Amino acid sequence: MQYPVPVPPARRFIPAAEEVLGRQGVTVLVRPWRENLVWAVARTNGGETLGTLTGHITGQVGDSLGRGPAAHPNRGKLLDAVCKAVVQTRSCPTEAIYSEDELLGEQLAAAGLAVNPGYPPAVGLSTAEAAIIRHLNGLQSRLEIATDASVGRRTKWMGLGWIMDFGHGLPPVLGSRTTHRGGVLEGELRAIRHALAAARSASPLVSIGKCAVTLRSDSKLALRMITAPGWEPPGSNGHCRVEVERIQQLSLHVDVEFRWVKGHAGDHLNGLADRLAVLARRKAEADLTKDQAGRLLNHIHEATRAAKTRVDVALAA
Repeated sequence: MQYPVPVPPARRFIPAAEEVLGRQGVTVLVRPWRENLVWAVARTNGGETLGTLTGHITGQVGDSLGRGPAAHPNRGKLLDAVCKAVVQTRSCPTEAIYSEDELLGEQLAAAGLAVNPGYPPAVGLSTAEAAIIRHLNGLQSRLEIATDASVGRRTKWMGLGWIMDFGHGLPPVLGSRTTHRGGVLEGELRAIRHALAAARSASPLVSIGKCAVTLRSDSKLALRMITAPGWEPPGSNGHCRVEVERIQQLSLHVDVEFRWVKGHAGDHLNGLADRLAVLARRKAEADLTKDQAGRLLNHIHEATRAAKTRVDVALAA
């Protein structure tokens, strides 16, 4: 009986990892950030990066990203932006295009791009990921915050409101809460404290001083207590002192500037913070249902978008 004798393969076997590392083409990568999408297009050849482009698509509060970027409400804008970036980056119309997201890859192919269904080049993925991180850092390089408090005359409830705006056309982040009534000064300090805590949660760059934060309040007394340690106005008490201490702890390593703004004088962020504080208080006073409070909050969201549009148009002019 004759046993088979091993022979060399007809062609050299290439390990899968080596094949992926050696691929060339354009890699498309999209990452969600809150309601927004940040994308990057990277052209690579083996271990060499030949070009990158990045951008972002803004969303609205409540947009769902659970089904992936290709199912985002603004997926049409995403597809247009990515297609333009690919055409600008690729060397020729037949150069391979790779996408980590299968549905997005199908949409790019339907748009006429030469999509390769294989796994993207390793260098392309790492280059695109690094480009997205740099773009995200740029989006979070500065933050505007406005805070306010609302105290009722005949109830125990106090409403706190704050709004955070990173700029760059991104939707502002709204926040509010209700507490038991205290003095007006205590309420203003509480609103500032909650806003700073929310800012640290919204962006890791805030906590390490890589984001320039400007916090505006219409309370001169609250701001002076924070910026002039040891100073106290006649209306201060132990609760106010505790709030100041907590604010100072939250401000450690944070690049924050506290700035006074005149209340009810046309500052759109201050006005929205006031509305959030009033809504929080009245929600408790009137025992509003979740749906009722949600409808009122939607009105504030709409006002926020309208104010944002007016500001962007004014800046463009």
